[in-house]
Amino acid sequence: MPLELLSELTGAFSNCRALLSEAFATKFVAEVEEIVNTRLMGMGSKEIKELDKDGLPGVLLAYRSFL
Repeated sequence: MPLELLSELTGAFSNCRALLSEAFATKFVAEVEEIVNTRLMGMGSKEIKELDKDGLPGVLLAYRSFL
């Protein structure tokens, strides 16, 4: 999964957090966290070097606000 899609994945749920049941939100956040952690830990050195350094802070900020 491209990191740029992270904000797309989490953005919609960040905006409707108040409408979600606590049980669903807890489970969903844990699943997304596992997906993101697996993705980040699986990145090779070449892929890390090729990251869009301008776009990465925005992606991480979207992820942070989601959590």
